[in-house]
Amino acid sequence: MTDFAIIIAPNTILVCLYLFVDGFKERPIYFVVAWFVVLFLCFATGLLLWEQTQEISFIGSGIIVSSSVWLSGLLMASTAKTRRFGLYVIPLTIGASLLSFFGCFFMLILMGQIWGL
Repeated sequence: MTDFAIIIAPNTILVCLYLFVDGFKERPIYFVVAWFVVLFLCFATGLLLWEQTQEISFIGSGIIVSSSVWLSGLLMASTAKTRRFGLYVIPLTIGASLLSFFGCFFMLILMGQIWGL
């Protein structure tokens, strides 16, 4: 359940910012900054959650926790000015975050950062 919350919570924050903060429509660079702040906080959380008994490297833990925000944040940042997706951004970000998470997982496997599979 905690893993699910770690994946969904950052996307929920970004979607709420995307939909409800009007300042991002006037200056989309602020949304990009907010996206990087959420990305950094997720990465730092992943580093703090890492334990030596896990089957993932220290950096891999940070990357896997922050991976759900990569594509969904990019999707929202590219349309922050126009907000053309409206409420359709919710299912789009869920799909993008799952795609980003699994893509990152397989990338980490290929790089040898996850072992014991």
